[in-house]
Amino acid sequence: MKRSTTSVPAAVILTAALILTCRAHAGDQATSYRGRLGKSSHKVIQRDGKTLLWADGDPDQPEKSKWYDYTGSPIPAEDLQFGVGKDAIPSIDDPLFVKPTDRRLLAVGTSLYRPDERARRVDDIRVIGYVVDGEARAYPTALLDRHELVNDEFNGKPVTVGWSPLARFSVVFGRTHDGQPTQFGDSGYVFKNVFVIYDRETESLWWPLTDDGWTAISGPRKGEEIPFLEKPPVVTLGEWRRQHPDTVVLLGSRSEVERQRKGRHKARKMGRNRQKQGGR
Repeated sequence: MKRSTTSVPAAVILTAALILTCRAHAGDQATSYRGRLGKSSHKVIQRDGKTLLWADGDPDQPEKSKWYDYTGSPIPAEDLQFGVGKDAIPSIDDPLFVKPTDRRLLAVGTSLYRPDERARRVDDIRVIGYVVDGEARAYPTALLDRHELVNDEFNGKPVTVGWSPLARFSVVFGRTHDGQPTQFGDSGYVFKNVFVIYDRETESLWWPLTDDGWTAISGPRKGEEIPFLEKPPVVTLGEWRRQHPDTVVLLGSRSEVERQRKGRHKARKMGRNRQKQGGR
C-alpha cells in the first residue's frame, strides 16, 4: 500500500470511521450492529452452487474481482459488517521492536480515536503484552488500531497478536499449519464488532465462535479450530514494565519505519536546499 509522506494513511481513516460509527450507536442492541451487509448486498453472490463473499476489486464487476468462498458458513453473510476489502487494514508482518525508553513510541502509542488514551509519557501508552520463555513484548493498542494483526515469532515459535478495536478484543494465537508457519490478515469484515480474519495459505475465514479460540467459518479449512494462547488485558506500558523490566515494545512495521525515516531525511534535505536558495 503506497502512501505519501504527508497524507493520513488509509488504514487510519478507515479504522477511525469504523470506530466512530460504532461509538455513535453504542446504545443499540446487539442485533442491530452498524454496517451490516443486509440481504441485497452486491458483496455476496451465488456462482456455480457456491456462496461467494467479495474480497478485493470492484464488486460491481464480479468477473474481475476476488472472492472468498463463503459456502456453508454458520454466520449469515447478511449479518457481516462493513466489507472494506481484504488487507485494507494491513497487518504487520515484519515487526520492529525497540526499548521502552525510545521516544518514538509516543508517536505510535497515542490513540487517535480514544481521548482517554492520549499518552503524555511513554509509560502511559496502553499495551497488550505477551511472554514466551521469559521474552516479553508489548504491543501498543493505538498502533494496533491501524493494523489489528501482528504476525510475530518468539524464538522460532510463530504467533499472531490480534487487536479488534471496535470490541477492544485482544488475543494471541499460534499460526502454524501442518508444521509450517502461516500468516493471518484482516478480511475486511466484522461480525458483532469483532474482526473476521483470514489465513493467507488457504484464504479460509476465521471468527471466534467460542471463547476458547478461532473457528474456520468458511474455505478449505472450514470447521478447523485454533485455540487462543492468551487473551491479554490492556495495561499501561508502565505497569507492564514493572512486571517485565526487560520488555521490548512494538514500534511498527520494519519496512514502514524505514520508509518514514527516509521520508523525513528527504524532507530535511529539501528544506536545507530551499534555505540555501533563499539566501542567494
